Amino acid sequence: MKLLIIGNGAAGFTVAETVRQKDKGCEINIITDEEYCHYSRPRVIEYLAGGKSPEEITIRNRAWYGENGIGIMTGTVVEKIDTAAKRAVLQDGKTMDYEALVLAVGASSFVPPFKGAETNGVFTLRTIADAERIISFARGKKSAVAIGGGLLGIEAAMSLLVLGLEVTVVEFFDRLLPRQLDKDGAAVLKELLEAKGLKFMLGKETAEIKEDGAGFNIVFKDGGSVTADFALVSAGIRPN
Repeated sequence: MKLLIIGNGAAGFTVAETVRQKDKGCEINIITDEEYCHYSRPRVIEYLAGGKSPEEITIRNRAWYGENGIGIMTGTVVEKIDTAAKRAVLQDGKTMDYEALVLAVGASSFVPPFKGAETNGVFTLRTIADAERIISFARGKKSAVAIGGGLLGIEAAMSLLVLGLEVTVVEFFDRLLPRQLDKDGAAVLKELLEAKGLKFMLGKETAEIKEDGAGFNIVFKDGGSVTADFALVSAGIRPN
């Protein structure tokens, strides 16, 4: 059987690994738009903070795929699928035939539809490539705003703090981690994080991000604002 898997995250990789364990003769190919082989997405935070390299957070390197007879095409985008012909058409015009197809395309960071969200200097964090862009942009900068006070938002804010930036976390709800903590627990967490150097603006909904000569002005719906050299949005994910 010729198995084609689109996506090399936890789901896609596990399909390939499991099929190979049960069928040594199956032809398996994986296509991913990322440049890296299978890595730990939660540990991208560690890479952003400078504590780990991409190699250190990689779970299976390229050699592993070769040793297990699994083809891997990185940095490759599937443009369309011809289900009648059982063929995937790649962005460069090349094609890949299959007998069985698995779509394991994961999710992408969600950015609320406020003005200025697409401006260069407004980032999300989900992949190694995202972290690389943030690290590059942050060089020589002094401050950042992390929009979103959930788990990822706080972890990302701490990573930016480690990079030497002054970081303000902006959260829509009136407390941190509203899905995980009650008001008292959130107050304790806020106090502990403030002791580490984070600043917080709670109960604030972003209306617009304006770019000016000195950086970015994050404007809230209540009329207030905060300025920073760049912004990192952590507002959850949406399936691809």
